This record gives sequence, C-alpha cells and structure tokens, in this order.
Amino acid sequence: MGEPEALTDLDLHRRMAVELFNRTWELLDEANRTPSQDREMLGAAMGSHYHWGRVGDEKNFAISDWQVARVLASVGDADLAQKFAEMALRRAVDSNLGPFLVGCGHEVLARVADLNGDDHARDNHLARADDLLSVIDDPDERDLLKADLDSLR
Repeated sequence: MGEPEALTDLDLHRRMAVELFNRTWELLDEANRTPSQDREMLGAAMGSHYHWGRVGDEKNFAISDWQVARVLASVGDADLAQKFAEMALRRAVDSNLGPFLVGCGHEVLARVADLNGDDHARDNHLARADDLLSVIDDPDERDLLKADLDSLR
C-alpha cells in the first residue's frame, strides 16, 4: 500500500470551498437555527468565499457573493448583505453568466429590500427576476429560482 497522494494547495482550497459551501446550505435549510448555528453558517459562508477567491472563476465568485448575501440577510445584517448582493449581480451581468445567476442576484437584492422594509425595491427586483425565468433553459435552475422567489411572496 502506497502513501495517499498529497493534495495541492489548489486542491485543498477547492475542497474546502465546496465543503463550506455545502455546510452553509445545510444550515440555511435548518428551520429553527440557533444563534450558534447562525454564527457557524456565517463562518462557513465566509470561509467558502475565501477559498473560492483562491481557486474560483467569475461564476464561482458570483455564486459565493450571492450565498454570503443570502446568509447575511437571513441573520439580519442588511447593510453588508446589500453589498454582497450588489457584487453578485454585478459579477453575473459583467461576466455574462446568464439569466439564472442574474436572476439570483435580483432575488437576493429583493430579499435584502424586504429586510429593509423597502416594498418598492423588493417588488422591482422580484419582477426583474420573474422576467428572467422564461429564458432560463435548465429546468432545475428555473425551478430553484422560482422557489426562492416564491418564498419572498
């Protein structure tokens, strides 16, 4: 039996980015998170963001910005959530990442606007994301975005 192959730094960053991303989702899906779980979720999202920053591409960056914004909104930090949400949308648009990720950017901006009690901005972002649903080719992506939008209504 030989020695296990050592992970390169890039492999380690990618592995950690994915593991922390998935852990963040597990915690986001938890219906009755405790304050301790909220802190773990925020740490996992930021950790994933850090690791994607070492090995990711623009798509990974946009998704990671979106996830951090989503987590921040879920724990009530509207100001920082707004910044990450704007970055997610800007990356998706500037890098031509397609209607799904642009729609996700609008979804999380709608979520932040809702947190801020800004019904006009929430409805505007919801409408813009709704408009994109019809041009998302992948049915799984379309269903995922639709479910996220429906959770805001």
